[in-house]
Amino acid sequence: MAFQANTKTKRAIQGILMAATMMALEVSIAPRLLDLTHVHAQAAADDLPEAPNKALVVKKCTQCHSVAVWASQRRTQKSWDETIAKMQDKGLVVTDDEYDKILTYLSTNLAPPPTPSAPPAAASVKTNAVGGE
Repeated sequence: MAFQANTKTKRAIQGILMAATMMALEVSIAPRLLDLTHVHAQAAADDLPEAPNKALVVKKCTQCHSVAVWASQRRTQKSWDETIAKMQDKGLVVTDDEYDKILTYLSTNLAPPPTPSAPPAAASVKTNAVGGE
């Protein structure tokens, strides 16, 4: 006598087979995806300004984010300081010295553009009335 599965059992078996297939794909593809992520992260890091401590910033900040997440941001020193502190609350581990170096790199190289100074006020020109009063 052959086993006849009901619809619910068939769906459960299909789900198990699908999960097993996905796990097998994940195991075989994941290393290649990680390699591509590294290549992409390096390409984005290459776009950052060259300055002291760039490598430290990339190393620490890309533990959780791709460079693209933060490299285009322009913040004041105070805002970068608050951001780094928030990242520490979320698990970033840095020494005080690393904190200072990261803050200096970010606030120097990813700062808001300078505000253009206002043009000098136009000099008022006094004119003498013709025809004398």
